[in-house]
Amino acid sequence: MTCVAARTATFIRLLVHGIHVCQKIYESWRTQVVVGYFMQTALVVMGIVSRLRVLFDTWLQELQGLYRILIDWVQHIP
Repeated sequence: MTCVAARTATFIRLLVHGIHVCQKIYESWRTQVVVGYFMQTALVVMGIVSRLRVLFDTWLQELQGLYRILIDWVQHIP
């Protein structure tokens, strides 16, 4: 059970890193929109990255709930 909790914690850290990467990509492409270069490509990339961020947020919330349940179970196992 502790192995599952540890793997869940690792996946949570991976999702948090993915969220930060999505934010950096979004911000860098937003500057391309302001400048006017590659406008269509920038809008497509920004749309994809924003959808990925929402997906990562959803997964993160579900995994944090799972982690809380697992930690509670581990504490009650003799």
